[in-house]
Amino acid sequence: MARPRRPRVVNGPLIKPREPGRLADLARVILLGALVALPAFLYATLQANLLQQRRSVVELEEHLGGLEEQRRRLDVELASLRDPRRVREVATAMMGMVDADSEQIIYLTLPPHIPENPTTLVAEALGDTHGRQRP
Repeated sequence: MARPRRPRVVNGPLIKPREPGRLADLARVILLGALVALPAFLYATLQANLLQQRRSVVELEEHLGGLEEQRRRLDVELASLRDPRRVREVATAMMGMVDADSEQIIYLTLPPHIPENPTTLVAEALGDTHGRQRP
């Protein structure tokens, strides 16, 4: 007797056999992708930080320039305020001061103070006039 003929069933598109190294290949691709993406990410992060630092340097240089300009203006103002003519003008116009008469001027002379003994200065510096040091 002849074997009954079974209809041939093709399940190729429905069932795919497992390949033995497929998971390892997938892990390898993911690892290589991460190894490529990590340096790119680090490079982008470093570039962003560098750009931020450059901006802060530019801002600080602008601030420094403003401070230098302000210092120059204040130096000019200080020089004008130290000028004796300007001091006289401010004293007479704003403060109402007048020149002193010759009777109002008194000259004082002080005799020079020279210590008799140079060790007195050392004792005075240490705080004891008898030449002893403080405890």
